[in-house]
Amino acid sequence: MCELEISLLNLLIFNFATLVTFQDLALFRHKNSYFSKNFI
Repeated sequence: MCELEISLLNLLIFNFATLVTFQDLALFRHKNSYFSKNFI
């Protein structure tokens, strides 16, 4: 692989990881607000 392909691959992996992390955070926050409404 040339260096450009490697850097593009790294960027893709990084973007995917960031996307998954943001989705997890949003889901976590949503669950927390749901539990807060029910239990508090």
